[in-house]
Amino acid sequence: MSSKSSRFHFSIFLLAISFVLTVFIFWPFLKALALALVFAVVLQPLHHTLRRHIPKFPGMTALLTVVMGIVGIFVPLIVLGTLLVNQAEDLYVTLTQNGNIRTYLQVPLDTLNHLLGSYFPGTELSSVVSADFEVYAKKSLEWVIQNLGAAFSTVAGVLISFLVFFFSLFYTLRDGDAFK
Repeated sequence: MSSKSSRFHFSIFLLAISFVLTVFIFWPFLKALALALVFAVVLQPLHHTLRRHIPKFPGMTALLTVVMGIVGIFVPLIVLGTLLVNQAEDLYVTLTQNGNIRTYLQVPLDTLNHLLGSYFPGTELSSVVSADFEVYAKKSLEWVIQNLGAAFSTVAGVLISFLVFFFSLFYTLRDGDAFK
């Protein structure tokens, strides 16, 4: 009886060690796997519609669903991100080439100065605000531009995460009925 009990405990111990090692192996990809499960749930109605029209090829319907999900979700996000980065770069170039931001803020600051001057005589806001804003804007944009390089240096890790995401999304959609 004790040999069966010790075998059982040893098997449980080996199973626990295997589980811990598996968690350590999949830990870097856990976010991509969880995101794939979320997207599989979101894209499930589209996948079921495609499966009704193409019932003999579950792999092809899963691939079509993944491609449609990429086109419908990721392409707009990539386009918006690219536009945002380009706008930040253009703003930085404009500010650094002209030398100061006062030329862009002069009309709004003069209007604000006139409004405040009518209620609070003797306030001169335009020179203080434009000088401070110029320094803050330049420093902020320099920080953004400097950190964009660091953000793009992790492209390999992001590509691997996307690859894990797309494979897990594909297989979750293809074999999702077997999980039920």
